[in-house]
Amino acid sequence: MRINTNEYQFSHGKKPRGRGYWMLEISASDGRGSFTTETASGEGLLSAVIAGTCADLKNRVARIKTICEVTVLP
Repeated sequence: MRINTNEYQFSHGKKPRGRGYWMLEISASDGRGSFTTETASGEGLLSAVIAGTCADLKNRVARIKTICEVTVLP
């Protein structure tokens, strides 16, 4: 899984870290070439929000096997 922070860094001028309210764009694959993108949000530590939203997405959508990229949105 790749975590992309370029949009956040361009907008805020610093790397995302710590506690806050985070918006994420998650790109996932079923392992057969089909991709999907979901937008999720959460409050707390960035690492915990990423882990929680990715786990929630895998549980909600049965065909998702791999999380490809998580983009932290500004």
